[in-house]
Amino acid sequence: MSRKRMKKAAVVGCFLISMMAGISFAAKKGDEKMEQPVFGRYEIVTLAELDLVPIKAKLDTGAFTASLNAIDIEYFEKEGDDWVRFTPVIDDQELSTREMPLLKISRIKQRAEEGDDSDDIASSKRPVVEMTLCIGQHQEIIEVNLTNRGHFTYPLLLGAKSLRQLKALVDAGRKYTIDPDCQS
Repeated sequence: MSRKRMKKAAVVGCFLISMMAGISFAAKKGDEKMEQPVFGRYEIVTLAELDLVPIKAKLDTGAFTASLNAIDIEYFEKEGDDWVRFTPVIDDQELSTREMPLLKISRIKQRAEEGDDSDDIASSKRPVVEMTLCIGQHQEIIEVNLTNRGHFTYPLLLGAKSLRQLKALVDAGRKYTIDPDCQS
């Protein structure tokens, strides 16, 4: 066999092997997507730290973080650690005040309608806590920033970070597809 034919055969062989690997990878990736939960753009969820009160949530892949409607947000120190005290507001009803360890403070880009009277309207600093989210039968500990979302329809926004943790897909044409049903 000539050198030229051997080289051509090697190239064709490599091409066929890579095609077969690509098909195998695509099939595997396709199978993974079939196992991923698909939620609607709006769902009812619960947060264990809020006594499993049903919460209307907006699933927004355009947002990065999760945000919860809260008022009277105060920072304080407890046994040498940073904590935050806040009152969650769900459907215009104030829940009892909560105290939770402060995970961090995040700087969040503000949308125009979220602007306040401060000099720094490009971003705001928000306390972040960890909460246990239940959506359908899926439960995950997620980071939630606390802010006054009273002017929004949905008291909880779930962003891309929490959706990735759930390995979930969002079908924007669907809403309220499943009730929270997690085992504590």
